[in-house]
Amino acid sequence: MRSWNVGLAVVVASLIAPTAGAQNSVAGERVQIAPYAGYMVFGNLVDGPFGTSLRTADAPLFGAQLGLTLVPGVSLIGNVAHSSTSIEAGVPLLGGFELADSKVWLYDAGVQFGFARAGSATAPFVQVGAGAMRHSVTVGPVTSNATNFALNAGVGVDVQVAPNLAMRLMAKDYYGKFDFEEAVLVDVGADRTHNFALTAGLKIGF
Repeated sequence: MRSWNVGLAVVVASLIAPTAGAQNSVAGERVQIAPYAGYMVFGNLVDGPFGTSLRTADAPLFGAQLGLTLVPGVSLIGNVAHSSTSIEAGVPLLGGFELADSKVWLYDAGVQFGFARAGSATAPFVQVGAGAMRHSVTVGPVTSNATNFALNAGVGVDVQVAPNLAMRLMAKDYYGKFDFEEAVLVDVGADRTHNFALTAGLKIGF
């Protein structure tokens, strides 16, 4: 994880550097498609006594976002993403023990506010929205599902590399609560957690 963060920092630094001759074409784009890949850092589902926990293991994430420009600098966005992971029991000094397989789907919609400047190759933006996190938990032959409401907020930057094509880097926080009662028919009293998606991809404009 540490090496992944260092690599991402190097990429961010190199992309944000001034790019000679690059032109920002955001103003002429009505629709944007942004496929991406990255890493999802999940928060603890339950914090137990003596430092124990129940958590979703951190894992790779893949997704895509669709944007529709309303006025320059403001877009409606829709997003879907998927991560294959597991449910772990965390024990101090001993690490994590896998209890079940878990597949997580993220569905959300919101608004993006862009801050592009004329003549600049970089265009920072922020996103706010809401949606759902759907967990499919499998133990042996049995699979159960739980869907919970999640708020989200993100920050990122688009770096223009060609007309209507940009590199996109983004960090996004999904804030929600895993519904144990829906998944296993027992109300465990799960915590609300912050779940961070760190991603890189492309933005293609039309």
